[in-house]
Amino acid sequence: MPERRVFPTLLLGTACALSVAMRADIPVPLRPLQRQEIVEKLDAIPVFSVINRQTQQVVPTASKNGVLRCDFHLELAEATASLEMLRRGNPGVLLTLAATPLGTAFALSEWEQVDVDPNDDDSAPKVELRLQACQAEALVVAPLLSEAPVPPLLRRRNEVNGALPLFGSNELRFAAEQGKPALPLFFRRNDFVAAWMASGGKAEAMPVVQVTDLRTLAWQMQFDCVHDWRPLLFVAPAPWRPEAPGPA
Repeated sequence: MPERRVFPTLLLGTACALSVAMRADIPVPLRPLQRQEIVEKLDAIPVFSVINRQTQQVVPTASKNGVLRCDFHLELAEATASLEMLRRGNPGVLLTLAATPLGTAFALSEWEQVDVDPNDDDSAPKVELRLQACQAEALVVAPLLSEAPVPPLLRRRNEVNGALPLFGSNELRFAAEQGKPALPLFFRRNDFVAAWMASGGKAEAMPVVQVTDLRTLAWQMQFDCVHDWRPLLFVAPAPWRPEAPGPA
């Protein structure tokens, strides 16, 4: 196993740099992806939330501003920690974790909430749905993503809700159907490193890790006609396992 270390990251002005190598001399504009196509790409990734076992509904928590919030965690370890916290605060309620496809959770939290009619007079209490990336990764890339030239709304959502970082490199490709290589994107740097090593790459030849965020990339996939977004492949985080106990 290679030594666990933080590899250098390169801030991309846009996520387009991750796919530019696949467009060689394309003479006509490419069709951007529809929202449903983006959802289908993301749905291969599970996210985890705390639910009431009896009602099968996501259990909300109160955020700092008092708004009720339901979190979808990309990190199983962080979802488990949230489950234990809510169990301590609700000892009489049967709580458990449930998996939701990331594309579905992204559409609910990022599109439906943003697209809601501001004149809606519904008096029911609002519950905010929020995607939670691995907190360690989000903290590392926050200063980099804060300088990226992205639309102001996306920048603001990253600042308020936390970024959803993605890591990849033009030097790492996966075999795909029809002979066209796929460009894998990872939610953790360590997963990128593991894939590089598994593909036969050498630790001393580790490429610079390129970083973008999921909100920006989803926006680009809908409106950018220059790049072919179909080869993008989202790779689920490696399963979380507790550390094995050391010798007595």
